[in-house]
Amino acid sequence: MWLTREGDVLASLESDRRLLDGTFTGALILRPPALVHTFRPAMALDVAWCARGPEEVLEVRRTAALKPWRISRPCVRAAAVVAPSGSFERWHLGVGDRLEAKGG
Repeated sequence: MWLTREGDVLASLESDRRLLDGTFTGALILRPPALVHTFRPAMALDVAWCARGPEEVLEVRRTAALKPWRISRPCVRAAAVVAPSGSFERWHLGVGDRLEAKGG
């Protein structure tokens, strides 16, 4: 599966949270409630909290860069897209962007 924005592939979608082991290179979608931490292993992450729209489109509502050994504010109603630190800058991801999971 792929994480896309307007037809452009941003990253491969990982299917297992255990992949956040320091070799994580793709993206992960966490369903609500989304609480993200960088405790184990200590790695920095980019996090985008997204509202679900029609047809499983995720609209970015808020983003944050989490440094190692940090925890995000909980977001009860939003899904979260998690990626390695610096990914959102490379993707030019911003509030209002619409993301989709494609492929299978």
